[in-house]
Amino acid sequence: MDTQYGTVKRFFELMNTIERIKDLTIIIFTKINPEIPGSVYEPVFTKEHLDRLEKLLIPIYLKNYTEEDILNMIDFFESDTGKKMLKVSAKVIESEYKVGEIWMKEMQNDIMKVIDNYMNKEWNTMNKEWDTKEIK
Repeated sequence: MDTQYGTVKRFFELMNTIERIKDLTIIIFTKINPEIPGSVYEPVFTKEHLDRLEKLLIPIYLKNYTEEDILNMIDFFESDTGKKMLKVSAKVIESEYKVGEIWMKEMQNDIMKVIDNYMNKEWNTMNKEWDTKEIK
């Protein structure tokens, strides 16, 4: 095994990357189909599927980071601060998600106004084009 590949694999293990993606995928499926419990999806995530995911992700990291970058990230996440970040990151992300949902709901009316304005402009433009075609 290539040392760079092994370094990324070590980073994934430290970050619990594959497991986190699996868990996130289950959460997404559960949000799409709330009547189906997340445990129903678990059997789909076989070792072969998760190994395949890892093999698909490693080249992305190798393309965007040097081995030294990854080793530095490993050093950071093995530090006290890095360990704390790993420990609380799920809570932080969950809180960010909840705040984001609230924020999006607050902005919903403004977003709808922007969409309405855009659609009205498009509609008016199309009507003008049709009007000028009919006149000719």
